[in-house]
Amino acid sequence: MGDYAEVTAATTVPPFKNRLLLDVFVQNTRQSGRGTGSRILKLWANQVQVWGEDIVLGRTGRSWVTVDITKAVQPGKELRLRFRVEDRQLVGNLTVVFVGPF
Repeated sequence: MGDYAEVTAATTVPPFKNRLLLDVFVQNTRQSGRGTGSRILKLWANQVQVWGEDIVLGRTGRSWVTVDITKAVQPGKELRLRFRVEDRQLVGNLTVVFVGPF
């Protein structure tokens, strides 16, 4: 356990006033209802975890995630995004997760 798959991306933070929101498309093939707490989706902006969810909840009708990343970024600086699918216990089945665009 503790296995994970991770993708990263880097871009420059655009100018903004007040708040900066990040929209990301997240979808998976996991059927809901089994293995609660065994596989987790997580998203970081720089070194701050800005979103996380149990994959068992399913993404049907909730493909787009909007998170406030204001506290994790500075205008004009680099933004490093990190998305991870993490196994907390062996579930014995495959999950395919799609993420992007950011």
